[in-house]
Amino acid sequence: MNLEEIDLILISGGDGIEKVIDEEMVENALKRAYRLEVPIASIYASAVLLAKAGIIAEKKFTCMEGTFKYYQNIFSQSTYTGADVEVGAGYITAKGTSYPEFTIETCKLLGLVKDGKQAERMYLFCTGKR
Repeated sequence: MNLEEIDLILISGGDGIEKVIDEEMVENALKRAYRLEVPIASIYASAVLLAKAGIIAEKKFTCMEGTFKYYQNIFSQSTYTGADVEVGAGYITAKGTSYPEFTIETCKLLGLVKDGKQAERMYLFCTGKR
């Protein structure tokens, strides 16, 4: 994988995260991407992969509370906020139920949102209210 040619790493979460949690290749790729300033967007349980890679050490993050409790030892160096979305320098974490907000923040990170009005339209679309 040529990380220099990637605009964003998007990591989904949910069931199955335990299948890749100990994969050294995943951890090393995330570390390298972060060093290269490739933005990383992580939703639901995939925040644990950022923690394993040290990306959110001493930083704020969020995920579902059950995920935080289950992997509390891995998150021990990070600050869990319980917010819907947390945006840090070069990364985003979000609860799995907060996909509209996650989508908007990810688009902002990529410079795809022009203003608040566009973000509001995106939110309405993502929530089926438009």
